Amino acid sequence: MSNAFRPMGLAAAVAVASAGFAGVTSAQGVSSQNLGDLGIVPYYTTENGFASGFHVINTTSATQVVKLRLRRGSDSLDALDFNLILSPKDEWTGSIRSDEAGVFVETDDASCTAPAPNEGDNRFRMPDTFAEGASEGYIEVIGMAQVVAGSKIGISAKHKAGVPADCANVRANFFRVADIDYGDATVKGVHDSALTSDGTAVTPLSTYEDTPSDALIVSYFSRDADGGLEYGNNAVMIQGFSDAPMMTNQEALLVVDGIPVYDPFNFEQPNLDGGPGGTATRAGGTQGLYDTVIRPALGATAVYNDWSNNQSDSFSVNTDWVVTIPGQYLMVDPAGYLASLSTAIPCVAKTCDARDIPVRATINFYDREETAFTPEDGDLVVSPATSVSNGTDLEYEVNVIEWSDTAVLGSQYAQSFDVSIAGAANGWAALSIQSSQAKVPQMVWAPDANGAGSYTSAPVANAAPPVIGFAVWERNFGNNAAANYGRAVDHSYGS
Repeated sequence: MSNAFRPMGLAAAVAVASAGFAGVTSAQGVSSQNLGDLGIVPYYTTENGFASGFHVINTTSATQVVKLRLRRGSDSLDALDFNLILSPKDEWTGSIRSDEAGVFVETDDASCTAPAPNEGDNRFRMPDTFAEGASEGYIEVIGMAQVVAGSKIGISAKHKAGVPADCANVRANFFRVADIDYGDATVKGVHDSALTSDGTAVTPLSTYEDTPSDALIVSYFSRDADGGLEYGNNAVMIQGFSDAPMMTNQEALLVVDGIPVYDPFNFEQPNLDGGPGGTATRAGGTQGLYDTVIRPALGATAVYNDWSNNQSDSFSVNTDWVVTIPGQYLMVDPAGYLASLSTAIPCVAKTCDARDIPVRATINFYDREETAFTPEDGDLVVSPATSVSNGTDLEYEVNVIEWSDTAVLGSQYAQSFDVSIAGAANGWAALSIQSSQAKVPQMVWAPDANGAGSYTSAPVANAAPPVIGFAVWERNFGNNAAANYGRAVDHSYGS
């Protein structure tokens, strides 16, 4: 790969990964208490009349800086992100909706954000860059850092009579700072992963430490007001994701003479691989976490849950499964992949594209009376059909499986399984999954002190693809939408 492309943003997100990378602790994994320093919402949607919402709670007595990012369902490119600055014991709420102009996050919450929502409508409008296909996706809620007591940003974010003291001063901490200005408290912005300033000459740098592993609670819901369906759950919470602060700026990507300039502190950090990489002169954060934390915590070879295709004259009970395979953006060469989206030149396995997807899925399903169904050719219809009737490819980062003729979510990423051969209205299923065999290595970007460097492929230590999701149930009473209701049931996993 040519060094003419000097990675920034997505390119800078691809970090060196190794099993013994600094910052990885033994306390990492999925939280059984629904607390963590990283939350992943498996699915949001504005399709088919739905709107989605979420809550982020700071359980601590310190100010927390949190990255909230929507990733589109097709390939998990960054569709929209901004920062939440949550004062002690604060809770922030927002909803994801769409109109004729596209997708937006709307909030009436007073807590400081960087940037501020649009004046007049309190909305964060999704940019056009990766908006196509982003009416569905998943959400990363990442604890960037905890504010050290006495730091100016914490004082400015603290609520007084329900309103933060000074959100303008808070936002001043999220500008880009050049290496030449590093450590100068009069220069506003992000100085490194643990230092920022609002630019006031008399004010010292605000300092940060690692987000506690039990700092955040994240929950979500989706609602179809016209259809009478609402469901929700807790996000998948990871404890001990990072052990270092991961502050980054929120300015637009810097381009000089048409070439993106490497900026390890840009807004596409932190992500599921950790925080900024830093340079020879500025401290960075913890990296390599996708392969050493996320894949071990979420890796699975099978997904289990209930299904229903129960139809009667007066009601129906239908299910969709959401199967999300997060973090695949960390397994591509961003320059090559983005070029492949606009040209006829495909990414080449193991050099440009090392993703798990498409994930091969095979199915065995059962009724509620122990009867097993392992379909022969022609018995199970997969839409669109493949050469193997009992299997299909999960092509996207977010996948929806429909178990009845009546779709619950109406997803653009859906495919249907015909379970009519069971002769039963409901049961359970085991979905066995495995990564694409030709795409095993993770892509690794190795920058030098000037931000130039190259990509190489490195072995993925944990070959099982990371999987999260749930089954969403709808009990539908036809013309009586007010009586409809739904629920979400987390998947169980085999390894």
